[in-house]
Amino acid sequence: MSEPISVLGMGMFGFVLSRHLALKYPGKKILVYDKEEKIIKSLLEEKNHPLHFQEYAIPDNITPTNDLEKVVTLSQIIVIAIPTQKMRDAAKDLEKYVKKNTLLLNVAKGLEINTGKRVSQILKEEIHKSYFYAVLSGGTIAGEMIKGHPVAAEIACTHATRAKKLQEFFSTKKFRLYGNDDVVGVEVAGALKNPLSIASGMAYGLGFGSSTVSALVSRGSLEIKKLALMLGGKEKTFGFGGQSAMGDIMTSCFGPTRNREFGQLIVSEGSVKKALQAMQKKGKLVEGYFTSRAIYEFAREKNIEMPIQQQVFQIL
Repeated sequence: MSEPISVLGMGMFGFVLSRHLALKYPGKKILVYDKEEKIIKSLLEEKNHPLHFQEYAIPDNITPTNDLEKVVTLSQIIVIAIPTQKMRDAAKDLEKYVKKNTLLLNVAKGLEINTGKRVSQILKEEIHKSYFYAVLSGGTIAGEMIKGHPVAAEIACTHATRAKKLQEFFSTKKFRLYGNDDVVGVEVAGALKNPLSIASGMAYGLGFGSSTVSALVSRGSLEIKKLALMLGGKEKTFGFGGQSAMGDIMTSCFGPTRNREFGQLIVSEGSVKKALQAMQKKGKLVEGYFTSRAIYEFAREKNIEMPIQQQVFQIL
């Protein structure tokens, strides 16, 4: 493939993933885009991100730009690292420029707050051209990945052969990817683990230990699996070897993640509003805050018993 690779969204993971691709393919141009002009300006002039990982300069083969048309039309592989709540507007913009048979690789985790829809559903509703869709998900903490820690994740695509090729294309010795054909299960697991991570953060914030959090996580994982299977997800995604379900849930609930941090801040600040403000000051988006409402409304509409997810929403 001679075309450049494009990454839309220079949040923490979008930035780390663009560096990952640039370092793996030093002879290939990586185009990166963000709506925030100050981010692109910093990447162009200072060669680093203005908010995150400032000690890590971007490689020379990364080209930052505010020109969305250029980023989309020049690439056959587009990595979408845009928050789920902004995905519909982004999809409408993509519809204008995306070429036929382009691969759209989503790395966002969450459900749209007003509709409860997954990213693949949002893109399908807004982009009316022929394209290929895949989703990358797993226990990948950006701050650990950028340091070169070994991490693992899954790439899900309904086309098994294409999933295998994507697995090989993105994998390195320290970033191990596994192919999966269960797009529904991978998307649901990635979305629902965020409110569960908030719950684990609140438990830690209240002074409870690993026994309490393990009970919370094991029961919460069962809720996630139950909903995913009801929506058409596959049993295999939720086994012990699964990176997009079990691996991501463990990382999010026991590791230094944004949603867990938010949960702990709710306790220490004594206020959800103050906790949100503290996260916003750090430039950290709490996807689980938004996803929680979508899950609550969906579970109530379908009369599904999800007590942990429902209690998290009521607290928020």
